[in-house]
Amino acid sequence: MDKENLQREQQLTTLKKQETDLENQLSQIRQQQNQLARLEEDNQGIAQEQYEMMDMLRQGWQGERANGYHSYLEDLQQQEARTWRNEMIASIDAADQEAQKIKNKQWQLQDQQAQIRKEMCR
Repeated sequence: MDKENLQREQQLTTLKKQETDLENQLSQIRQQQNQLARLEEDNQGIAQEQYEMMDMLRQGWQGERANGYHSYLEDLQQQEARTWRNEMIASIDAADQEAQKIKNKQWQLQDQQAQIRKEMCR
């Protein structure tokens, strides 16, 4: 019986270490998610500044050629903003999925620990 309890204690120790590692990984993912949120906020500010600059250019430029150029710049800016936004969404989704995987692993480890403790009490 002592040998079995010793093995269970070792299993518990191993599971606790794995759980700690998962918590560290989850913390890193949360930091990444926070950084992505800050980047998104910064991007919104930059987009607003770009819109204001384009408006100033539109007001200052005259003629057909100037209108065509600022239309080109607007289209280019919108395309780049869409591309960046799609990449940001993909990064956010990937981080969310990774966080969920880690949480699921944590729950599994906690269930295993509870099962081992239950067996030790018998």
